[in-house]
Amino acid sequence: MRASLNGPSKMTSYEVIVYTGDKSGAGTDSKVYITLFGNHGKQTEKIHLKNSNNKDPFERNQTDIFHVQGDYIGELIKLRVEHDNTGRSSGWFLDRIVVTDLNNPTTKYIAICNKWLAKDEGDRQISRELILNKQTSEIKRNNQYKITVFTGKKTGAGTDADVFIALYGNLAETGPIKLESKKNSFEAAKKDEFTIECPNVGELNKILIAHNNKGSAPGWFLDQILIEDVIAHHLYEFPCNRWLAKDEDDKEIARFLFPKKTVTNNQYKITVFTGKKTGAGTDADVFITLYGNLAETGAIKLESKKNSFEAGKKDEFTIECPNIGEINKILIAHNNKGLAPGWFLDQILIEDVNAHHIYEFPCNRWLAKDEDDKEISRFLFPKKTIDHEKEPTAGVSYNITVYTGDKKNAGTDARVYIVMHGKNSSSSQIFLCDGKFEKNSVDKFTTDASSDLSPLTALDIGHDNSGVGPAWYLDKVVVECPSIGIKQTFPCNNWLADDEGDRHIERRLKEDLSLRKTRRPTVPWYIWVYTSDKKGAGTNGQVILVLYGNYGKSINIKLEKNSDTLQQGHCNQYKVDMNDVGIPFKLREDIFEIKARALGKLTKIKIRHDNKGLASAWYLDRIEIVDPETGLRYYFICEKWLASDEGDKMISREIYALENKTRHPSPVRQSKIALTKSKTNKDPFEKGHKDLFEIETLDIGQPKRIKYA
Repeated sequence: MRASLNGPSKMTSYEVIVYTGDKSGAGTDSKVYITLFGNHGKQTEKIHLKNSNNKDPFERNQTDIFHVQGDYIGELIKLRVEHDNTGRSSGWFLDRIVVTDLNNPTTKYIAICNKWLAKDEGDRQISRELILNKQTSEIKRNNQYKITVFTGKKTGAGTDADVFIALYGNLAETGPIKLESKKNSFEAAKKDEFTIECPNVGELNKILIAHNNKGSAPGWFLDQILIEDVIAHHLYEFPCNRWLAKDEDDKEIARFLFPKKTVTNNQYKITVFTGKKTGAGTDADVFITLYGNLAETGAIKLESKKNSFEAGKKDEFTIECPNIGEINKILIAHNNKGLAPGWFLDQILIEDVNAHHIYEFPCNRWLAKDEDDKEISRFLFPKKTIDHEKEPTAGVSYNITVYTGDKKNAGTDARVYIVMHGKNSSSSQIFLCDGKFEKNSVDKFTTDASSDLSPLTALDIGHDNSGVGPAWYLDKVVVECPSIGIKQTFPCNNWLADDEGDRHIERRLKEDLSLRKTRRPTVPWYIWVYTSDKKGAGTNGQVILVLYGNYGKSINIKLEKNSDTLQQGHCNQYKVDMNDVGIPFKLREDIFEIKARALGKLTKIKIRHDNKGLASAWYLDRIEIVDPETGLRYYFICEKWLASDEGDKMISREIYALENKTRHPSPVRQSKIALTKSKTNKDPFEKGHKDLFEIETLDIGQPKRIKYA
């Protein structure tokens, strides 16, 4: 019987399986340590991971198994993994760790890392605390997989060792599962069949097959593995045709295998043009993140064997990653390292090889701590990404509101991220950029997910523990999906910190169902705003749009913008959601989502700006709007200045609708027009004056009467 919490400690044996990632330079020569934490506030001593099953532990794409002694601390909840930063190659990319208390071998704990522990990579941390997720043979089984293993025909191909398999899918992974039966398995030239039951992992994208090198003849030549997803009626083939042996081939006893027919990654060719200014080149490391309507890539380092990013030069890179859909923006940044880190970027071209489409991202600005606005990262938007004859396909929009608590030092400087979980799928890790996360504050974001997750079943939120004050007290998170009409509240009321509370920096939040709100779902409209290519046509003013239909008018729609929208020669896309609520809220930098009253058929728009800023004058070419329910496209032709110092000096215009491409106006019987700018007198309607006004409206036929008011 184990000792009580107040009694003397009892030792137990732990199996620790460490998976080093498959990245360049992923392995480490440093000494690695682990500390385990239990659910009653107990923890083990810091344990040195040595005596691996491999001669050289922690090599790239290697699995190391350790058996260590430690205090029995009850059910495991988290671990701390760290290294001492010694050796010629100290940086380490850790994929995951699996821990088993050998006194209870049916229960395994899995900690996912997928990050660097390095002083010169990522967030430069060499110690991380990871949550241990419990997996037990007692848990609910809801999918069945039939596994057929074909051992090769080579001499000595069979193995006496214990064989383990782990399945990886687009929804989850299983953790290591021992393949065992009552007969002798894995004999040369034989096939062995196993059936396992486990939670559904979705579409299989890889497996890990390994053995523990035990027995008199542990070496194994594996031909292939077939896996049948019984529920999905799908068969996967995983070729191997290699040894898993310490004395054969590459001496590995664990291998990742990939399905013979799998969806290939998308390929993107990236061409970076550095400007010709003096000192335009950079010595820093440059990173790019691609954002699409289906997903985002995360930060990718742009590296090659030659000196890159020299003044007046172009550099080409090719990256492979899952398809992210239509690219709507990129984030380009550097880490400010080197003797001359400042960088003047001219532009970036990105070719989506599979889609045969090229995106152009103008920049023409410094990324430097001592130039321009002192920023070393910038969001860039494509110059032309829209097929004007085809409506865009967007992801599902989610409005995220984050409430930071009202405790001392509650705010955080760290990078905060979320993962949204639905019934059948999950989002990628989404970083909430531009949030302040200050004490007792509210931060709002909107993001697009690739599929309809609402209502969410859970929400993961965490941070990367970076910055001077990373500790964070989170009150709650509210998630609204306008297209579904559901608003959910996820209470937290806890620290996300490695030095407060239970020292977790990531939490899984569950919804308070009593706070759920529903309303009528919205329908997205699409708006294209074309700024003329005339010199000085772009504006930095606040543009406001009002839509008029035969059922009424919308609220004021603010086209909130960044430095790259509504610029000379650009077309900017906006998304507007219409229902009968009348509550506005912003979507993201250049796409906005508005809740306006149902308008019916559009008749006109009113467009204006606030005339603020150094370059507020704006030459609007036209606006196009599509009603998604009818497919009707409305054209609003302007071809005039909205400026107090150009043309007729008007900063507000009413423009009548032309339907589809006929350019014939919608029928209008009357029109109300404000007489404000006289062509003959500065102050109109003065005694003895004759004022001449020039007005523009749609053809109403022969006027029958005029009403003055």
